[in-house]
Amino acid sequence: MKFRQYIGLVCLGAISCSKPVDANLGKTVEAIQITTTQKEFIAGETITLQFDGEKENQLLLIQNGWGTIAIPADSTQTSLTFSLPATVAQKSGWVQWKLIGNETITATGDFFIRPSTTLAMSMETYLGPTSIFADKKDQAMIVSLPQDKFGNPMPDSTQITLTEKFKSDQKSTTTLVQDMISFAYVGNKASVGELFIGSRLENQISKEFTVSVLPTKAADFAINFERQHSYADGNQIVSFTSSTIRDQNNNIVADGTLVNFVVEDASGNSLQTYGTTLNGVATGKMLHPEVVTEWKVKAHINGLSQSNSLKLNFDAAVMDYLVDSSKDGRIISVGPILSYMGQWVPDGMGIQLEMQDSDGKSVLTLSSTTRKGKGTFELPEGINANTHKGFVIVAGIKKSVNHKTE
Repeated sequence: MKFRQYIGLVCLGAISCSKPVDANLGKTVEAIQITTTQKEFIAGETITLQFDGEKENQLLLIQNGWGTIAIPADSTQTSLTFSLPATVAQKSGWVQWKLIGNETITATGDFFIRPSTTLAMSMETYLGPTSIFADKKDQAMIVSLPQDKFGNPMPDSTQITLTEKFKSDQKSTTTLVQDMISFAYVGNKASVGELFIGSRLENQISKEFTVSVLPTKAADFAINFERQHSYADGNQIVSFTSSTIRDQNNNIVADGTLVNFVVEDASGNSLQTYGTTLNGVATGKMLHPEVVTEWKVKAHINGLSQSNSLKLNFDAAVMDYLVDSSKDGRIISVGPILSYMGQWVPDGMGIQLEMQDSDGKSVLTLSSTTRKGKGTFELPEGINANTHKGFVIVAGIKKSVNHKTE
């Protein structure tokens, strides 16, 4: 029992004798007083703190936004003074200090450094997006970070002048700094153009920014057509032209807007041609068909707007033509093929030939084009107009091949 009590006393003594290395450092002794009464400074000023104690073994611990540093007492002064290095004196914000002597905190305090009254030459400013739509709703945001010459942010409620110029209208507004930045929304335009914007604080200015105000969703539009004649000659061109396409605020749509012209013929086939806008007008072109048909034409801008519908009728360009074959039936001659004016049809008109056996099964299909109003087919061995049925189609007109008989 006594042995246990002895062990307990030894342990208690060991605990009472042991203490952290910084125990004295954490103890505050108000033995030294600061004699500097100034509590606020301007960034960049010489900042010196003076105390009423002896300077032997004294160290000033400084903590600010950069971190914590230890400063020795000034060696050139007989009194206890500490001069803050420039890196500390130029940083705005709260500064906490502790005076330490012989590993003991002898005094504590703080002071505040305000931003310098000398501003940086240029203002750090950001803007985005750089393009918006002219729908009276879309906006861009401009953000400014005013700073003094040491890079310190300006205090809250500092007034920033924002200047906007849109066409002939120029205006200036004021925004306030809050939490180091000032920001404003710009835009809300109904017409297209370039919006120029910049910010400034006294002699500190930003660069000039540009926001492009673009047309918004295109409204419905009209189309018309132009052609030289109404014959299905497969040679002339039909031009489809849109009206001036505008958005819902009457702005002309951007150059290069793609317009799709869709053509449906009497057989239900769908054809397409495209045009891009220039000054709001788009044009698409398409060759005349080679057969009598009716076209229904409509244009649209994908997912945005559409046009009225047009109807175009095409008349027969060819009324009749001759088809003949050689004695051996292997040379099929077509023509002369005359147009609606009684002249040769244009070179390049399509000619199709189909050969069938006695059971009506197609055994050969050939294509050619006219030259000087005529066309010729040479059949391979084993197939001829004397033993097979032949049919020629030109401009939608189908005729049988006449074969020679002895």
